[in-house]
Amino acid sequence: MAYENALNHDWARVPIAKPVTFAEYAPSLGENQTGSRAMIRSLLRFLGLVTLAAGFISFIYDATKSVADHTVMITQLGQTWSDLHQTSLVAARPWVEQHIGVWLWDPVIKTLLDQPTWAALLVVGAILILAGRRKKPLIGYARN
Repeated sequence: MAYENALNHDWARVPIAKPVTFAEYAPSLGENQTGSRAMIRSLLRFLGLVTLAAGFISFIYDATKSVADHTVMITQLGQTWSDLHQTSLVAARPWVEQHIGVWLWDPVIKTLLDQPTWAALLVVGAILILAGRRKKPLIGYARN
């Protein structure tokens, strides 16, 4: 029955949808990049929060060790890196000295590796969150 009704239907009177061009469907990437910028800001904020959480976990780890040993125990970033993946730490020094310079390893990177893990992670997390924040609108000026 339904098949016979479909055969007898006047298909010429069925409205056809208007074709949509690509320009109407998706705005040009050259004109509006706010979507991609918002996505990168969200990614930076997410990575910053994960890094802050790792720094907090590292702080709790050091505090727990300190309470158990009745002394102040601070895990250095270099020791944490060595515990996680020692071969990459060993390979990092020749790579930095060859590609960037000998001057970078001894005063800069060595100083960073001697810092507490929790402090280094908290600083990196804060920088990532600040890099991913929204810009405050300027008052009285056009932003182009």
